Amino acid sequence: MIHPLTYFGGVPPTVLTDNMKTVIVDRVDGQPRFHARMLDFASDYGFVPRVCHPYRPQTKGKIESTIRYVKSSFWPGTSFDCLKHLNCQVLAWCEEANRRVRATTREIPAVRFLHEGLTPLNGQPAYDTSYVSHRQVAKDYLVSYRGNRYSVPHVHAGRSVAVREPLDSETIRIFYQQDLIAEHPLSTAKGVMVVEQAHFASLPCRSRLPLLKPLVSAVELMPGVGLHHVAPEVEVRALWIYQSLCDTASPATGLRRSSGRRWPMSLQSERLLNHMLRLRLSHPPNCYEAIAEEASAKDLPYLDFLEQTLEAESQAKHTRNVRLKTQWAHFPYNKGLDQFDFAFQPSVDERKLREFAGLAFLERKENVLLLGPPGLGKTHLAISLGTEAIVAGPSVYFVTVQDLVSQFSRARDENKLRSA
Repeated sequence: MIHPLTYFGGVPPTVLTDNMKTVIVDRVDGQPRFHARMLDFASDYGFVPRVCHPYRPQTKGKIESTIRYVKSSFWPGTSFDCLKHLNCQVLAWCEEANRRVRATTREIPAVRFLHEGLTPLNGQPAYDTSYVSHRQVAKDYLVSYRGNRYSVPHVHAGRSVAVREPLDSETIRIFYQQDLIAEHPLSTAKGVMVVEQAHFASLPCRSRLPLLKPLVSAVELMPGVGLHHVAPEVEVRALWIYQSLCDTASPATGLRRSSGRRWPMSLQSERLLNHMLRLRLSHPPNCYEAIAEEASAKDLPYLDFLEQTLEAESQAKHTRNVRLKTQWAHFPYNKGLDQFDFAFQPSVDERKLREFAGLAFLERKENVLLLGPPGLGKTHLAISLGTEAIVAGPSVYFVTVQDLVSQFSRARDENKLRSA
C-alpha cells in the first residue's frame, strides 16, 4: 500500500480494503476489529481504514473490472527479465492508460485525478514495514534471533528489546525502547554468534584478591612404617586476610570500614541487624553504621541520627516503589515532561501541561483528554503525566483505546464484564 500512496503523491481521506487478516483480526457484533499494525499505519499516514462487507462483492467497487482490463490490455505480448524490469513497463503503461478517456466516467483519469483532493505527503518518510520481534537480552549480552545470536551493548543485559528486520535489507536492527542500540548483518547460517567487539569495550574489569602462596605438602617414605605425611609449613598471616576470604566466598551482611575490609559484627550490631530484619527494613542494614559514624563525628543528637536512618529507608522504599509501579504501568517507553520539545510543537500549551503535572485534576476527580493529529506527541505527554503520578504515589496503567475496547468486548462475550 505504500507504493501506490508514493506514486499518487498523496493520501485519500479513507482507504477501502478487503477483509484480509493483515487488516482486520475478527468481527465483534458485525463490527471489524482492526489489526494493530494496520491502525498504526493508518495513523501514520492520516487516513480512515474501511473494509468491505463480507459476502457482498458489490461493496468492493470496480476493482475486479480493473484487473480484467490489466490482463487484457497490458499482459498480452509482455516479456520481462526481472521484477524491476516488469515494474518499469507497468509504470509506462499506466502513464499511457491514464491519458485515455474511460468508457465509464467519460473522463480522462489524469485530469480527474487533479480534483481528488489528496493530502500531499510532503516528503513524509515511508512507513517502517520491518518484521518486528521482541526478545530478552541474555546475561552474556546476546539476543537470539532466527537460530543465531547477536550482541548488544553490555548495559542492556536482561532488558527486553525489539528486533527489526527490514524487507529490503539484509540487516537487523535492535532497539531498546526508541533507541537504536545495535545493527548487524543478517546471518543466513544457523548457530552463528555475531559479535561486535565495541559492545564489550566499556565492560568494567573485576579486580581479584591477590593469590596466597600455595601450601606445600610433602610425603616422606620412612623405613618399616610406610607413608607418613609431613606437616606443611604454614605462613603466619593476619586474621583479616582469612576474614576477607570468608566474606568473598560467602558474603554476609557485615560492617565495611573505609579501608575496604569487612570485620566481624559485634553483638550489639548483630542485635540491631536482627531488629531491622524483623521490621523488614531493607536499607538501614547497609548504611546505618556510616550514618552512626557521621553522627558521632559531628556530635549530632540521637533524634537527628534516627531521622537520617529512617529517611534513608523511606527514600529507598520510595525509589523501589517508583521502579515497580513504572514496570506495572506498561509504558511503551519512559519519557518525562522535561524531554518534550515545546518549541517544536508551539500548539501545545506548556503552562497548561505544567499545571496538569501538579496532578490537581486527580484530587478533583477529573479527566484529561489530549486531542490532536498524529505526531503531535500525545503519547509522550500521557506517559509524562503518568510518570508524575507514579512519583506522587498513585498507581498508573497505560493502555491504548483499541486494546481497552478489545478487552471490554472480550469480557462481554465471555460474560465477565461487571456493571458499574
